[in-house]
Amino acid sequence: MNRSRLRVRSVLAVFALAMMFLSLVPTAAANAAERVKAFPFVNNYATTRFKHQTTVSIAGYQVRSFGAGEIVSPDRIRVWSTNEATGEITNVIQIGGSAYQQEGDKPWEKVAGVGAYSSAPMAEQLNQIQEIADSISYLGVEKVGDRDTSHYQAKISGETIKRLLGDAFSDLPKSSQDVLKNATLTYDFWIGADSFVYQQNITLQTASYEIDGQSVPGLDYGVLMTFYDINDPNISVTAPEGVK
Repeated sequence: MNRSRLRVRSVLAVFALAMMFLSLVPTAAANAAERVKAFPFVNNYATTRFKHQTTVSIAGYQVRSFGAGEIVSPDRIRVWSTNEATGEITNVIQIGGSAYQQEGDKPWEKVAGVGAYSSAPMAEQLNQIQEIADSISYLGVEKVGDRDTSHYQAKISGETIKRLLGDAFSDLPKSSQDVLKNATLTYDFWIGADSFVYQQNITLQTASYEIDGQSVPGLDYGVLMTFYDINDPNISVTAPEGVK
């Protein structure tokens, strides 16, 4: 697989994971948690703009990437991303099964071999998460920008991850099994009075483990996304001009 395909896969993977509920920036709630049975009803958006931040922390080191973009449901996304290390901006557009990429000042190019981006409706995402969550908590009213939102959090334990993987878990290397058994997935959603999700934070935290007698530190990885201009009819995602 060439470098361009690897880069576009890595950029799109962030949003596929985030929007399809796979995947740090832990958020401390100022209110005591109240256990609840389910998330409240949420509305699905047709279009939205978003800001994103991805954080990876391991052994005291932290790497962040960030950017922004637009989504047109169900299968169009435009996103730009950069990171603190290089500052280089990567632009990606995906429309159905077609993906386009621009690195820095280079011209746009079409990237082959990338699977179609799709985002399950937000209501479906929350329904699927609450079906498998070990716990769901209401953490109180918090601000997202200047908007009051209700903060909900779901946690999924490593043992639940193991159960959900079923036979596939046994096929993993022992080191991977040890990581997953001690992992925690946390989903945070900030829901407005209009029942739209204005922010989500999906985090994966793993404990340290040993492999071949060597200690491997734990990992914190996650994606924070903040949504705005929800259902703005002016949002569109189109292919770059002149790229075939």
